[in-house]
Amino acid sequence: VQPGPEKNGKRTTDITGLDIRILDDCANGECSAVDARRPNPLACPDIVVSRIDARHVALRPKTSVVGVDGQGLLDADGRPQTVTFADEKAVPRWLSVWERDAGLERRLLREYFDRNHAFRTGAFADQDLPAAIGYGLGDGFDRVRGASPHWTSDAGGGRRGGAKASLLEYVEWLKRPACLREIQAHSDPWGSTFGRCDLKKLLEAAGGQPWTWSKEGCSLVPSLRDACKGGKADFALYRTLWENRVLPDMGVLYMHMGCQAISPGGAGRLPYDHPDYGYWQGAESLLFYAQGLALIGRAKVFYDWPRGFYASLRAGETFGRAWTQYFERESEAKNLAEVGGDIGRKRAYFWSVLGDWTLRLPGTGKRKASSGTAAE
Repeated sequence: VQPGPEKNGKRTTDITGLDIRILDDCANGECSAVDARRPNPLACPDIVVSRIDARHVALRPKTSVVGVDGQGLLDADGRPQTVTFADEKAVPRWLSVWERDAGLERRLLREYFDRNHAFRTGAFADQDLPAAIGYGLGDGFDRVRGASPHWTSDAGGGRRGGAKASLLEYVEWLKRPACLREIQAHSDPWGSTFGRCDLKKLLEAAGGQPWTWSKEGCSLVPSLRDACKGGKADFALYRTLWENRVLPDMGVLYMHMGCQAISPGGAGRLPYDHPDYGYWQGAESLLFYAQGLALIGRAKVFYDWPRGFYASLRAGETFGRAWTQYFERESEAKNLAEVGGDIGRKRAYFWSVLGDWTLRLPGTGKRKASSGTAAE
């Protein structure tokens, strides 16, 4: 770099022949030697570990929240009741009146493993059906239907929930048995948003007893209004469905297409053991309160989906293996445009599996060619 002529009394710089090189020694540093040689260098999973964690959604109404008359949030029968406070300023946020419950955490895990065993042993064989629903992002039913060789026609029975489903239609959709469900709706770490609906009809469909509160003057009143008026499906609604035993016995594999669906709320600023880390986590609420067994979702705002996932399920792969093949497909891309451009070429990293990744769809298990024995 050489000094240049003066301009307006200031010395300029002559950059003729300037050689600029960017040295990024960390580029693809997460990749093994084998992965670094792929057309699109990408670290493909070597192991898959199941995360079956009910901690963030195993919550009970706080016993410390007491009104002016000494009443707490639950009545003598353990159901939500109206609690009145000294003035409006003393009313706690309805979102904040829950605390961790280790006993409930163990109960949710027991129910999960019972459900898992029932699924594996064929107890839900009559629920071998696909289902899909969305709001604002399309309807993936035809795609989901391709996950099994015997899903050759429309499943009917309302399992095709449509692309503009209301929250009420979403609840009714959840109540119809199906073993593989896809959800497409704008989401955040706490839940997904559907169309608004009549809240009285919603409460009726959800079992009649709300397990959340709304603020009315100086009181917290059992009501779905504050939680659901905007169409949000989150812990409050799923807990209501679970407490009222509205959903049938079934085991569900979920594909969740919403942005940040598996992100724990507060993960960017809180340690894992903080009470607010993952509080009301949306995907885990769905997994443990809506008969889930496994759930695939993404922890980012990016509109991709695991290409070839349903084809892998159809071929007999496990839920987890079908997910990991997305990494392999992305790594073999012929050009950046095929994988979302430069910033998107590692988009597969943000997808994860919650629950039991070793499960397969009924009737799709791989068999040994030599013996024809049961699924491996």
